[in-house]
Amino acid sequence: MKSSKYKRPFFHKLFRQVPSSPTTGFDADNIDLYRKCRILFTEVITSVVGRELIAELTDSEARTMAIFLRKLLDNQTALSEQERKDTLHTLSVLAKSAQLELELESVQCDFSQPISVDDSGCVYKGKYDNQLVRVQAIRVHRQDVSPKSTLKAHAGELAIRTYLSHPNILPFYGLYFTHESFLRVCIVSPWIEHGDLVQYLREFPDTSRISLLHDIISGLQYLHGLDIVHGDLKPRNIVVTRENRAMLAEFGLSRIVVTLASYASHLSTGTPAYLVPEMLLEDDDTPKKESDIWAFGCTCYEVLTGNVPFYQYRTASQLIRAFMAREAVCSKPEPIRWGSLEEQAWSKVEQCMEYDPDRRPTSEELLRSFTELNISDRRQPDVHSRKAIRSQQVSETSSKQSIVHYDKCCTLLMEIEGSSSSRRNLLGLRGEDAQAVADFLNKLLGDATLSQTKMKETLHLLARLVRSALVFPKSLFLQGARCELGHPVAEGGFGTIYKGTYKGQPVSFKAMRYSEDYRQNLKAQARELIFWAHLSHQNILPFLGIYHSTEKVQRICFISPWMENGDLVQYLQANPDIPRIPLLHDIINGLEYLHMFGIVHGDLKAKNVFISATQRGLLSDFGTVRLSETMTSTTTSMGTVHWQAPELFRDENSAPTKESDIWAFACTCYEVSTGLIPFHEYKPWQLIAAFVQGKVIPEKPQAASLSNWDEFDSYVWPLALSCWKYAPESRPTATQLLDSIVKFNIADNRPKMELEATIPRSDTNIDYDHVYRVLRQVQSNSATKEETADKE
Repeated sequence: MKSSKYKRPFFHKLFRQVPSSPTTGFDADNIDLYRKCRILFTEVITSVVGRELIAELTDSEARTMAIFLRKLLDNQTALSEQERKDTLHTLSVLAKSAQLELELESVQCDFSQPISVDDSGCVYKGKYDNQLVRVQAIRVHRQDVSPKSTLKAHAGELAIRTYLSHPNILPFYGLYFTHESFLRVCIVSPWIEHGDLVQYLREFPDTSRISLLHDIISGLQYLHGLDIVHGDLKPRNIVVTRENRAMLAEFGLSRIVVTLASYASHLSTGTPAYLVPEMLLEDDDTPKKESDIWAFGCTCYEVLTGNVPFYQYRTASQLIRAFMAREAVCSKPEPIRWGSLEEQAWSKVEQCMEYDPDRRPTSEELLRSFTELNISDRRQPDVHSRKAIRSQQVSETSSKQSIVHYDKCCTLLMEIEGSSSSRRNLLGLRGEDAQAVADFLNKLLGDATLSQTKMKETLHLLARLVRSALVFPKSLFLQGARCELGHPVAEGGFGTIYKGTYKGQPVSFKAMRYSEDYRQNLKAQARELIFWAHLSHQNILPFLGIYHSTEKVQRICFISPWMENGDLVQYLQANPDIPRIPLLHDIINGLEYLHMFGIVHGDLKAKNVFISATQRGLLSDFGTVRLSETMTSTTTSMGTVHWQAPELFRDENSAPTKESDIWAFACTCYEVSTGLIPFHEYKPWQLIAAFVQGKVIPEKPQAASLSNWDEFDSYVWPLALSCWKYAPESRPTATQLLDSIVKFNIADNRPKMELEATIPRSDTNIDYDHVYRVLRQVQSNSATKEETADKE
């Protein structure tokens, strides 16, 4: 038993920071308090003792802590992936004692009209808060069990469900109890037009099966990444949206269903096809990730063949005997005509259904395999994937009515993006209409459930609108930043660096070089600024906002966190013996993230990599080569020649590409390892001439000149040579380079990454009615022009 003497200094250090009214205590005015609580909390959960002490909280302390954790989880950028995972599980531990309210009131549903029936209950169509919802009713068979006490016992699982956000996970709204002829426990979620996967495949037999399987394994990998087991994966527990995307449903509820319906009745009426061998043959029948993989194999079999797996066994007892003898297999039906994609997918089915759980692939490996199939996916982005609406968790700054308008705007925007003429009309918006749409797109990009493809499309659309209309989302402008622009810290081709403060934190001000054409300067940087504002990665320098100086000479400043360690050149000069490979890993990791969104850095070198407090490399100044050429004379970009790829000098109209970034990465590897500028023996114009005339690459240094020769010779030099190919298409991708560095298996002894202090931007109130009217007008004008063109 832990003594109170040990407990209080360790744990109540955190609790002394938490305000007694947490609902209002963590607003923008108390950001320092919020940050302290967040940092202290991350310290607590990294300790076994700390996690045990959290589990012991009761009553008001548990509720206060639970509300704080929900605030953390609502902030999509505040936590790293591991910290988010730890926070979710901490909330699940607290859920029972905190008495989190998950019950919904005023759900309307006609229980005489079921849409479908399965083992555990029925699915109905209902209404909640004027929206159509899916109501899955679990019929309670056991009279000796209290449904509410059962659900309280499983409160942790349900609490986690409320905070899962993924395009292939069905959102969870809450629970509803009905006491008509008998008691039902109802699970409420968004209404899904196409029903479950069985119904969908019956109605659309020619649909792409591989795309659906990719959706399923994507959702499963997300759950497994959070150490959540589905426990009941099968086509009946997968729904398909109107955009033809699969979403996992009913996960984590199998134990609740078994408790309420009794295990015997559940097993006898259940589908034998989806029983998992080890759960039947071992004492421990708890679902595990490996059992989910077996179930995924069974699901693949049914989706690909149209047959229920193990259909040859009529009863559960027959199948169990076959499992015990290891005779039950899912054979490939003959004859069957498949394309190459289906044949490749079939090999995964066989791997998933290995009797030895340890031999089955992980969900991460399966997702990678299905992604590598390069499926042609022409489906529309999914609007159902936004975060679930829950009465107790709606943001204080937005009403439920505005969320309804948000959905309408999302749907209309999706239609506009599918029409080239509508997109052109959208980019022609000006003034207040352009501002309203820019603010809406900016808000949409903050939706954590936005798919990667949808985010990329929206990001590029916002960047083009900002550039054409010269309006920036209002939330990007910071008020109250302080800086003396007369005392620069550093100069660069793009601008001047100053040190200032914002909300008590040191920040970096990067002021654009002065130019008389203020509007041209603003337009030149619009695209890169929007990209930077919406990138969130551990190896990208965070963007905090824009500052407008009020001095006689108007200047635009970009604000980012202050990096005490400076840039990579300064850091290596101060720490010459620091290992280089972990830093190169940081750089290529950040570059891969940029390339994933179709963003080219264009000016990669050690000077444009900053070092965080935990000695991590953060990329900055991407896209600034084009900006500096626009705002100042072209001579300012000569300093980047030694890192630029040869093809950029062969054609005066050439622009940086992902492939030229790879060349620059190799030059940065050389610079970081040797302390020398790549091609240091050439002056800029000499190097350009050499590039045009022949195939020159940096000379390999002598062993005696490098203290880290073994590392350089074995790893860095071969990696750089693979990038210094004059044919751009012959260079490796950022992903391939990242994989190579990971395989080096070099120890990383740097301090553990800490929770970076973040400054939330102001939340702009959006008039969704205005946005909707503008989008409708854009769409209407496009239709009118198309009709006119057809008549002509």
